Amino acid sequence: MLIGGVTIMIGVILQLAQILASIIERKRLADTTGDPWNGRSLEWAVPSPPPDYNITMTPTVTTRDAFWEMKQKGLGKPQYEDIHVVKNTSAGIWISLFAFLAGLGFVWEITWLWIVSLVAIIVSIGVKAFTEDTEYTIPAETVKKMEEERLRHVPKAPSAVEADPDKDMGVWELMKWLIQYGLDVVRRKQWRKL
Repeated sequence: MLIGGVTIMIGVILQLAQILASIIERKRLADTTGDPWNGRSLEWAVPSPPPDYNITMTPTVTTRDAFWEMKQKGLGKPQYEDIHVVKNTSAGIWISLFAFLAGLGFVWEITWLWIVSLVAIIVSIGVKAFTEDTEYTIPAETVKKMEEERLRHVPKAPSAVEADPDKDMGVWELMKWLIQYGLDVVRRKQWRKL
């Protein structure tokens, strides 16, 4: 049991160290391209963070690795299309809340609670099912303007293949940073910005 407990403790410490190192290096490691690992499939074609419409045009897929093929041949000039986007809805949150309350009513035998909750679930589903205004269209001209504006402000980040692995923060670099941070706090009696 001691060996298992120590192993779990080491795992937790390393996980916390990884989280701390990620916070410290968040600006340097931020992905703005959507393709930090030089991906092969189409999900890597979406920018990061993704816009409401995800992709600007319907790609022509001829192979399994369509995005890789597009990158090899050159992406070319995009032909923007009108994009139909589904509006956000809170129906799922309400239904899950009422379902939780119904479950609570069933478990604790609170009859009025589960009856009211089941009625609320049925009403929520009915309202969502009969709502006709569920999507909107972004015109191609607007998509083009949005994409040009986004691309103007997106720096080209190197892919992991191009990145230097020696620049990653290791355990010793993290320890040095923590000691320096602690000394700064003691000396100046103030917190250094992360």
